[in-house]
Amino acid sequence: MFSSGEKVQVDKYDKYKNSLDAVHQESFSFALMVCAQIRLKLIEHFATIKKKPRCSPIPYLFNRCLMEVDIANCPSDRWMNSTLCDVFMMKLKQKYGKGIQRKSS
Repeated sequence: MFSSGEKVQVDKYDKYKNSLDAVHQESFSFALMVCAQIRLKLIEHFATIKKKPRCSPIPYLFNRCLMEVDIANCPSDRWMNSTLCDVFMMKLKQKYGKGIQRKSS
């Protein structure tokens, strides 16, 4: 859902978000905000690299971020309590920081 390498097609992400149930719309909206900030940092980072990759990794990294931040905000009634999930969550917090989890209301 990118065009011209690094430009996000917001309307397509909104269409996907609107197809989700209400609880997942909240977590996906939060993931969009978090990953948009990370995307900007990635663009700045890759702008400073002398040897540019042939293909921009930003669309892949953005979509991976969406998936991971969305998982980190899985509704508690849908969360699978397991050691694997706990380890995965710990790794996500190490990778993105504790700010990947939205504050529950």
